[in-house]
Amino acid sequence: MDKQLIKKLTFPIIVLIIGLVIISLFTYIFVEMGENLLANEIRTFDSAIIELLKTIETDSLDQLMIFITELGSVWFLTTMSILVILLLWFRAKDKWGIVAFIVAIAGGGTITKILKHHYDRGRPSINPI
Repeated sequence: MDKQLIKKLTFPIIVLIIGLVIISLFTYIFVEMGENLLANEIRTFDSAIIELLKTIETDSLDQLMIFITELGSVWFLTTMSILVILLLWFRAKDKWGIVAFIVAIAGGGTITKILKHHYDRGRPSINPI
């Protein structure tokens, strides 16, 4: 490897390692906090929120919540990710931005899967829709 390539890669690798350490630390803190919550406390919290939402339930609010839910769907996030990558490529010619974006999306998805698997908690149901 030539020295110039090593110099170019050193900073991004250091930033990546620091990012992984920070993410690992905060994930550990989050898991510890989550395990300290008792299942009964979570159920009580869920019930209180569900009761509150039932008091303000309307068809318009249901439609708004369905729309907000769709913003987190796989098809929407995939489409937006592709658009961001295309913008970074064609507008900015930002290869490192594309790499950082892909690492961020992959890292976020991985952490989400790990935490969902760890907690194995179903989503509380308020509306059959």
